[in-house]
Amino acid sequence: MKYKFLNHTADLAVEFSGDSLEKLLINSGISLSEIIFETEMENNQKEKEKIHLEFSENNFTEIYINLLREILFQININYRFIYKIEINKFSSTKIALDYFFYSMNISDIKNEIKAVTYHNLKIYKKNGSLREIKSNNLAQINISQDSPREMKSKNLIQSNISQGKYFAKVIFDI
Repeated sequence: MKYKFLNHTADLAVEFSGDSLEKLLINSGISLSEIIFETEMENNQKEKEKIHLEFSENNFTEIYINLLREILFQININYRFIYKIEINKFSSTKIALDYFFYSMNISDIKNEIKAVTYHNLKIYKKNGSLREIKSNNLAQINISQDSPREMKSKNLIQSNISQGKYFAKVIFDI
């Protein structure tokens, strides 16, 4: 599953996932469309339209939030269902991508989301015995080990960093 709903008192809290940071971006963007329209579009249908998007930010967190904001704008203002995202260039401070969409009607919107927030935003990676927290900058990696005896060498830690899954917990204003 690309996302799951989390308990929140007033707003909508969602945890998105992906096998890499690029997949996390893709899954989050497409899932946002699925949540708002309460439907899934087939990726193998002929592309209706696409938009190229490039932007630079200070860190990955800003790239992530601004991509979700762009998609939310396209949904709320232009009624576009984003069903496919292709990342052409990606770093911790720059992204270039194409997103493909179908035009929808206002009546197709089932769940209204007003804004993407930074409130309680968490982007992190989970492994079996290694947890890597992604801070505001990809260069700042905080590695904490659940069991120090299991991680005896730097090489073992390095190999475990590439394994696991990325998650983002996001709160949306509704």
